Amino acid sequence: MHIQLGIFWIATAWLAAGLYIAPAISGIEMKWQRFGVNFLFSALLLIVVGSLAGEWMSVHHKLTGEASFLFGHQGYEYIDLGRVWQIGLVVGLLLWVY
Repeated sequence: MHIQLGIFWIATAWLAAGLYIAPAISGIEMKWQRFGVNFLFSALLLIVVGSLAGEWMSVHHKLTGEASFLFGHQGYEYIDLGRVWQIGLVVGLLLWVY
């Protein structure tokens, strides 16, 4: 969980840099900026809380089989978020790029 929290912290820093610092430097704020910031922050919060809760439930055998793989952990060594949370994180980062 410690490495996973570090990765989420880095993802949050990248989101903050793109959404707050870039418009502050350029002086131009995109249309719907406030909505984008709130949406991406909410999505990141959902992914962080959901993946950590899913990992905890999977380790304590409250999720088994396919549910454990999708919402618990995939069995990787460094980042143990489930496949649903992993896809959500990638989609959020792609939205941030857009």
